[in-house]
Amino acid sequence: MNRFNLITGGQGQGKTSLLKEVISVLKTNSFILKGFYAEAYWENNNRSGFELLDVNTNEKMKLCSKKPETAWNKMFHYYFNPEAIEIGNKILNINSLAEADMVIIDEIGRIDLKGAVWHDALTKIVKHSNIPIILVVRNTFLTEVIKYWKLNDANIFEVGIHNPKGIFDEITKQKSKIIT
Repeated sequence: MNRFNLITGGQGQGKTSLLKEVISVLKTNSFILKGFYAEAYWENNNRSGFELLDVNTNEKMKLCSKKPETAWNKMFHYYFNPEAIEIGNKILNINSLAEADMVIIDEIGRIDLKGAVWHDALTKIVKHSNIPIILVVRNTFLTEVIKYWKLNDANIFEVGIHNPKGIFDEITKQKSKIIT
């Protein structure tokens, strides 16, 4: 049974925007969501970093920045806030997901494939849970993410091709299969 849903597209093409619309449709239809998305913030017309937003509580905090921050860990082009990573991993703790109809993770990529940030939490969810998941994955990492986490039967929704209602319809079919 397929329970993995991947939203994909290029950098800056609107993956998170599409995800936010899907989240809205899911919430309107009484889905209990756990997880988060990472929304870009801008300074001087340049993407400067990302904020982590909890889809359940709407609380947010700075996840990473291109500017060095004291005690933040540099990974690739960004400095990551260890407190935000800790909070994100608590949100994804398998024990806190029991009530959820859907888990949301934006985004999975190169850092996670290297064993950092959301790697361990996602691995536990994939191996030890049957809760449906929506992952946002940049198209350049899609094949590698599918192979690494063995998501071969995932539904793949592409920015610019799929719309929130179509994604919801597919997820709804999937949810009814899981319940029955």
